[in-house]
Amino acid sequence: MYSLQKIITIATVIGVNLIVATPAISQESHSSPNTTSQESHSSPSTTLPKHQSPPRTTPRTTKIQSLTPKEREAERFLNQALEKLAEKDYRGALEDYNQALLLNPDHEFGFINRGELRHKLGDNQGAIDDYTKAIERNPSFAYIYVSRGDIHQALGDHMAAIKDYTQAIEIYPEDGIGYSHRGVAHNKLGNSQEAIADLNKAIEINPGRADAYLNRGNIYTQLGDKIDNPEEAAAFYKKATTDYQQAAILFSEQGNIAESQSAMNIMQALKQRPVPARSHL
Repeated sequence: MYSLQKIITIATVIGVNLIVATPAISQESHSSPNTTSQESHSSPSTTLPKHQSPPRTTPRTTKIQSLTPKEREAERFLNQALEKLAEKDYRGALEDYNQALLLNPDHEFGFINRGELRHKLGDNQGAIDDYTKAIERNPSFAYIYVSRGDIHQALGDHMAAIKDYTQAIEIYPEDGIGYSHRGVAHNKLGNSQEAIADLNKAIEINPGRADAYLNRGNIYTQLGDKIDNPEEAAAFYKKATTDYQQAAILFSEQGNIAESQSAMNIMQALKQRPVPARSHL
C-alpha cells in the first residue's frame, strides 16, 4: 500500500487541501504479501501525474476558510492522527481517524489513510472496507484500486486482486504499477505467460520499476527449474540473472539498499546453481 506520506503528496498534486504534512507510518510501499518468494511491490519514488481525477466531494478551489465547523474539526483530528503516526502511536492515530470520519464521512483521504493504518495493524478486512468506501467517493482514482488489490493479494484472493489491478489499469494505463502488481497475481495462479506479459508491459511503461524486473526474474527462475533440458534451463537462468542485476541497480539508484542487496544475493545464488542434467528415459 502507499505510505501516508505518498498519500499526502497525492492530495497536494490533485488539489486536496491538507493543513499539515507529517511523516508517514513507514517508508514501505506495496510490500509483498509473501516475502519468502522474494516478490516485491516496491515503487519508484515518483509523484502522481496531475491528470488523476480529484475527489468528487472536494473541488479543486476549496479553501480552508470555506470548511464548515464539523469539517474543520475533522481536519484537526486528521492532523492529530498524522502527528501520532510520526510518534508511532498507531492506536491513538486510529482513534483520531475514527473521530474525523464521524465528523466528515465523505473525507476520501481519511478512509485511505485509515485503511493504510488498519492494514499496518493487521486488520485487513477493515482496510478493504475503508478502501472500498474511498472508491465509492472517487471511483476514478486508480491508486486506491491498487491498494485494495494488494490487500486481496495478501489474503490470498488473487482473482479479486487481479480484478482491482485491471480496474486500475483501465482507469490509468499510463502508469506501470497496475501491470506490475497484476503480473505477480497471475504468477500466483500459475499463469506464468500472462505474468510475464504484464511485467513486460510495466517495464515498457516505466523502465524504473525495479520490482517488475525482480518479479520477472523470479518467474524466469521458476520456469528454468521446471525444465530438464539443460540448454533451455540455462537460457531462462540467464534472463533471470539479467533481470536481478537490473533490479539491483535500480533499487540502489532509488536508495533502497536492502532490496538492492537482496536482488544481488539472489543473482549470485542463481549463478552458483547447477544447471539440471538432461534426463535419460
